[in-house]
Amino acid sequence: MGSEMCIRDRKKKKKAINRGASVPKKRKVIQQQMIQKAQPVKFVLKVKYSILGERQMAQAWRKLRVNERNGAKTELDLEATVRFVAKRGAFYAPEMRSALGNVARLHFLIDREGSMVPFHHFSKAILEGARTIGNLSEVAQLYFHDLPKQLFREELLIDPVAMQIFLRGLDQSKSLVVIVSDGGAARNSFDRKRISETRLLLESIASESRNVVWLNPMPAKRWQGSSAGEIAQFVPMFECTTAGLNQAIDTLRGQMITRNTMLL
Repeated sequence: MGSEMCIRDRKKKKKAINRGASVPKKRKVIQQQMIQKAQPVKFVLKVKYSILGERQMAQAWRKLRVNERNGAKTELDLEATVRFVAKRGAFYAPEMRSALGNVARLHFLIDREGSMVPFHHFSKAILEGARTIGNLSEVAQLYFHDLPKQLFREELLIDPVAMQIFLRGLDQSKSLVVIVSDGGAARNSFDRKRISETRLLLESIASESRNVVWLNPMPAKRWQGSSAGEIAQFVPMFECTTAGLNQAIDTLRGQMITRNTMLL
């Protein structure tokens, strides 16, 4: 009788030990399940991509120039001087001209909130690079959410600016517009209304500015099947890589970039 009780006691202790050992394992499984449920699938970006470094972005803007002669005539115009001497048969004084200056006005329209939250740091870095190292006559920025229809002066999407006011402030010979947005590629969303309205807005911007480009922080292979893939059919859209930014700047400078080159 006593031996049977000892055996039962040992079995109970063994079961208690097993239950105690399994508690941490069960807790770990439950925690993992809770973490997985707490992460919305549509926000998870599983594609590997390489965003430009701040230094690379800043240096790239140095190439962007819209040259124009203005100001005091302090530079020798050799060709004009030679023509004057040939015409008059004597040299009296050199012909002078104004020096070339960069009159490019760069306007950023930056998508905020939603799927662009992971790229806020990138947007800020590319803006600061253009402002501090670009040597441009003007760098301005406005913000929007999803569709650049309603613009705002502040990152928190406050202090609105009507699109018509923005358009009136552009100069067809000097203004260069850069739109920064994933265009729906981050969530792989396809919205026909967003596509059609974006196209109309881009046409209005293009008619009032010198050139327009679109920088997409998502890799090109993620554009297909989303709104971004359709938007890329009617505006030069580039990845945020070294090659992509250089191609975007070349496009702003007026160089023709083929569709195949844009997707490299």
